[in-house]
Amino acid sequence: MKTAKTKQLFSASYIHIYFSSQTGERAWWKNEKGEDFWSGEHTFDCDALYFVTEGEFELTIKGEHYRVRPGQMSYIPAGTPHERRITIPGPVRKYYTHFDLLFGTKPLNAHFNIPVITNITDTDQAIAFFQILKECYYNPDTPQSVIRANGILLQLIALVLTESGATLNPDEKDTEHSMQAAIQYIHANLHRTVTVAELAEITGYSPGHFAKTFRQCFGLLPLDYITKIKINQAQKRLRETRLSVSVIAEELGYCDANYFGKVFKKKTGVSPLQYRKTARHRV
Repeated sequence: MKTAKTKQLFSASYIHIYFSSQTGERAWWKNEKGEDFWSGEHTFDCDALYFVTEGEFELTIKGEHYRVRPGQMSYIPAGTPHERRITIPGPVRKYYTHFDLLFGTKPLNAHFNIPVITNITDTDQAIAFFQILKECYYNPDTPQSVIRANGILLQLIALVLTESGATLNPDEKDTEHSMQAAIQYIHANLHRTVTVAELAEITGYSPGHFAKTFRQCFGLLPLDYITKIKINQAQKRLRETRLSVSVIAEELGYCDANYFGKVFKKKTGVSPLQYRKTARHRV
């Protein structure tokens, strides 16, 4: 199922929002002496999004020049030298946020080819996201506000990816295909013992590289993932069938029913028979 696959491969593992705010009508980019403190050359340690609602500013990245106008979102990846300039006399209004976001162990731009400038059609939605981020940032740092801010940032990123038509980097496509091949192989062979060497061979990776990549994608080592899936299947069969524990163990590749029972209890806290009794009682 594509939704589940995407969730497994791209679940965020780290989010940190450094700043989220909005500029007003005043010449916010000038200090008390009238000097422009905002324009100039910069390199951020984090990613940045700027969304203009009025006016414009100039942006130069890797020798390419852009004018960021109302309804446009600019994305600046961490570590990217760039130059910003405000060259118009009128007001400039924009929302912005600076953040770190890792999917697995990689930053956003390692997974996707995201253009510098994205035309946002649903501007009201973008503004709403930024306003909530700003509200969360300036309110007390409670668990609720942190979770809300993280969720909104992910929705904002999803909006940018959708509106920009961002594509997966080629290596990410290869990884996605390889990991899905491994998952399909695991599910097709629950009746037997599958080794890391087997999975590495069908994906074309070395065993060590496969195990590392698999863990980055799914949060578990391959053998731990296999055990989790088998225990889930065992629970389903204990609830929905009258098969004996030994038969269920054999169907899931466990030659020794006693060993299966120990693994089941370690993962669930109860024996297979206790689980069956409790599950049926609840039903």
